[in-house]
Amino acid sequence: MTLRMRTLFATLCVGPGAASCGDDLAGAEVSGETDSGPQAESSTGTSTSDSTSDSTSGGGESTGVEAGPECGNGFLEADEDCDDGNRVDDDGCSKFCVSEFCGDGVTQVNEACDLGPDNADDSTCTSSCQKNICGDGLRGPAEGCDDGNTDNDDGCGADCTLETCGNGELETGEVCDDGNRDEDDGCTSLCAPPVCGDGVVSPAEGENCDDGNPDNDDGCPNDCTEAICGDGEIEGAETCDEAELNGDGVSLCSDDCTLNVCGDGYLVPQLEACDDGDATGDGVSLCTPQCTLNVCGDGYQHLSTEACDAGEDNGFVPCSTTTCAVVPEVTQVAYSQFSACAVYSDGAVRCWGSNGSGRLAIVGLAESEWIGDAPGEMPPPQAELGGPVQSVATGEYGGDSWCALRFDGSVVCWGYGRASTSISVAFYSGLLGPFSDDQLAEDPIPNVGDDPGELPPTPIPLGIVATDISVGDTSACAVSNTGTLHCWGYTRSEIFDVPWPTLGYGTLTHRATSSEFPPPPVNLGAEVVTVNHDSGRTCTLGEDGLVRCFGASISGILGQAGMGPAAMGSDISPPPPVELGGTVVEIGTARNSLCARLEDGTGRCFGWNSHATLGTGSEEHVGDQSDEMPPAPIDLGPTPIAKLVGGSPMACALFENGAVRCWGGQARTYGYEQPNEVYGDEPGEMPPPEINLDALAVDLFTGPRGRACVIYEDRSVACWGANMLGLGVGGYHLGDNPGEMPPPRLRLYE
Repeated sequence: MTLRMRTLFATLCVGPGAASCGDDLAGAEVSGETDSGPQAESSTGTSTSDSTSDSTSGGGESTGVEAGPECGNGFLEADEDCDDGNRVDDDGCSKFCVSEFCGDGVTQVNEACDLGPDNADDSTCTSSCQKNICGDGLRGPAEGCDDGNTDNDDGCGADCTLETCGNGELETGEVCDDGNRDEDDGCTSLCAPPVCGDGVVSPAEGENCDDGNPDNDDGCPNDCTEAICGDGEIEGAETCDEAELNGDGVSLCSDDCTLNVCGDGYLVPQLEACDDGDATGDGVSLCTPQCTLNVCGDGYQHLSTEACDAGEDNGFVPCSTTTCAVVPEVTQVAYSQFSACAVYSDGAVRCWGSNGSGRLAIVGLAESEWIGDAPGEMPPPQAELGGPVQSVATGEYGGDSWCALRFDGSVVCWGYGRASTSISVAFYSGLLGPFSDDQLAEDPIPNVGDDPGELPPTPIPLGIVATDISVGDTSACAVSNTGTLHCWGYTRSEIFDVPWPTLGYGTLTHRATSSEFPPPPVNLGAEVVTVNHDSGRTCTLGEDGLVRCFGASISGILGQAGMGPAAMGSDISPPPPVELGGTVVEIGTARNSLCARLEDGTGRCFGWNSHATLGTGSEEHVGDQSDEMPPAPIDLGPTPIAKLVGGSPMACALFENGAVRCWGGQARTYGYEQPNEVYGDEPGEMPPPEINLDALAVDLFTGPRGRACVIYEDRSVACWGANMLGLGVGGYHLGDNPGEMPPPRLRLYE
């Protein structure tokens, strides 16, 4: 603090306690004392009072600085009137350890005024520190009388003026009466000599103001002379006065005798980089509300040069950290086993996690690299996919194979290409697209993205314009713009020793070579809108609002009681619609189970339920018995469902009010900060509580291992679940222990 500033604070500190006034401002530089605690620590970790004591005793040389009294420690020490163990005013002992009482010149909470030794019952401030008012029975300087009431015709009027005053005759209660209304002739209209505080301006007595009250900060000080800014005395409404130094750019006192504050138009360069007065922080001025010059990232949006500025949230919301330009927002988040990807509104894709097998689709990135497991790695570089992408899909428990649906209707796939039989015989799955026999002879199990020249991936020759895709561990399906379904890759057909038409082409369950592309339409008997495919079964939602499933008829995953048709030939018969109790508007992503959102706002689930993902209050499968369809609506409370997503092993719902609830799980339902609690596996647990989020969600996604992600209203993204990726540390569980929710945001914007 400069000498000029010290002088100002000394000027402001008057009256009792002046010796310690400003300890929390100027004196902190010497004593280390602050309002919140007695000592600050030195860089060595030793408090300043300890180091001072050590240097002045025990044989060491004195530093010349003695430890002073420590106000607020509860011990009465030198120069203290009191010490009640705190630094709080209005409790009888001030924060400067000065006794507080009526007459100390400081107005306390329970006082209306305090003029110190000038308090008196005939003063504007009474001896009890209350303002002298008409009717209180105490004759103040602005009153000719005060009989304790405000009645007229009793000798003392309702305005506390003598009713006989002004008749020219000296009567009881009058000190004088000259029979006129001249206020400056020695006898006022109160029939008393002029006195400061009587509310009558008497220039002959040296007054140029008199407001008749004890307030010293209202423009007319208690000496009845108007304050003059620049005279070096703090009076009236002035908060400072450094005479000729006012407003010189060094003094904290402006030229109107008010202490400098940001936005007053008075620039103090030691404290402010700018000050544009009323324009400060209005969005047009380059001067921020903190009187600093605008820079991108300060949280102040300068309208002509910045399209946005969220301060420290830049990079977590779609606002550039370098230019404060609005950047494309995240529209989808997807998690696989060891990697995750985000899709943006401009069609870009960014992936993070492990790059094994080329999963992240980043040119030149080594397979051994991870992105997002160390600070400073997010957001990741853009994936090289050959064109703008509208959505991505991935398997849940395979080796992280990814496919992207581009805006031109083409499909590209990359990552892991391995598949294996039930006896662990490995071969190429076909999910990444067709390879010739010669290519497979050279590389029997190819990946895409792990070798030079493989990015962007070659579009898969499906012979359609795709509108939706779904990916299993080693196979995938796409919906065409004409409503047909086409599948490729490898699915295990023999489950429980029964061959099932798991790929949709009868006994053909492996489509991987060039001669097997493009795949023909699956015989569904209805036009398809969306598809949910995994390694055991495929379910579609048709234009007619009905769900149809084919594949392995076990555990109710097809929604049909009993045994479904075994695989025969190279085709399937159109599967019957699943009875769900109404028109379906959305089907969720899931593994061996399916949740559907109906037109009536309810959600219904069927299929495999060993992890309680169906929300029935048990772990019993639904759909494998004749009396189980349609399934009962899930009990999720009265708020309408906006989106219903299954998962493995956790399912979640987004509601129209922006809340999220989740249920199911393997050992736990992530997000509830309880390591051993699974919601929905026992009666009475539905609806589950709302997940603790710190903003309203507008979209929701789930992934393997109990992972879930939300997009908030500000387009930031937060995720929770097992082995979370992208938080600048190695993967760890998030949301299963106290204190972990709400989840932190992912930095997904540059």
